[in-house]
Amino acid sequence: MEVRFANSEILPLDSVRERVAREVFIRVKMPADRRVLELLGEVFSRHRGDRRVSFEIEVPSQEADKPLRVRADVSTQIRVRPSPMLISEVEQIVGHGSVVLR
Repeated sequence: MEVRFANSEILPLDSVRERVAREVFIRVKMPADRRVLELLGEVFSRHRGDRRVSFEIEVPSQEADKPLRVRADVSTQIRVRPSPMLISEVEQIVGHGSVVLR
């Protein structure tokens, strides 16, 4: 699917989504160790940009049927540029379907 902007520019829908995204939201299921966060940091440094990054960290709960979910916003010093490559690299580390552009 393509979208046409007022200036007659035609772009694939995925490209539009990347342009209008204000945040890269990443779901991480525990256990995730320090190495996972280090790998994500390396990916973020290769894809520097101006969009914020946030995490939803899912922790198994022994007391309830549902896991505990904690939202964490990454430091303002770390910003990324959304792209298919960024999404692919992050999903290789934390799992397919874990990245949402918002």
